[in-house]
Amino acid sequence: MTICINNDILKDDNIKAQHLYTFLQLVNIAEDDIAIFTLNELMNLVKCKDKETVLKYLGVLVDNGYIWKLEPTNRKSTYKLNKQYFYK
Repeated sequence: MTICINNDILKDDNIKAQHLYTFLQLVNIAEDDIAIFTLNELMNLVKCKDKETVLKYLGVLVDNGYIWKLEPTNRKSTYKLNKQYFYK
């Protein structure tokens, strides 16, 4: 699968490499722009063992408008991805 991202996310000073990698992993698992996952699943995807760190990555993406937090789905975290910043 090919994932293309908007160049604006690369120019955003608030987005570091780990945030971009998290965003790309969310894009990869998303169906119809919705990513559903457990925190442990996301921790494995982004190769980070610290829950608080992964939650901070998500927080940065939410705060900057790249994703939106939705109500949980079957007790899993659910986020809508901002289609403006990627294409797959």
